[in-house]
Amino acid sequence: MRMDKYLWCIRLAKTRSIASKLCDAGKVRIKGVEVKPSKEINPTDQFELRDIPIWRSYTCLSIPKSRVGAKLVSEYVE
Repeated sequence: MRMDKYLWCIRLAKTRSIASKLCDAGKVRIKGVEVKPSKEINPTDQFELRDIPIWRSYTCLSIPKSRVGAKLVSEYVE
């Protein structure tokens, strides 16, 4: 799944265009490397999201088929 779509699906970004802008601005890293919105994310990948002034670390547990409800987010990201 694309990184921008994944951020939107697990509710780390309100819209997909915001998620894409986060990637373009260099605020998303996978394994320490800044990624583009089209970068594929796989289960067990660790990624970081910049939430000023800190970097928050997450681990992808699985890939959702579509946007998930707030209660189900913990099944997809840790």
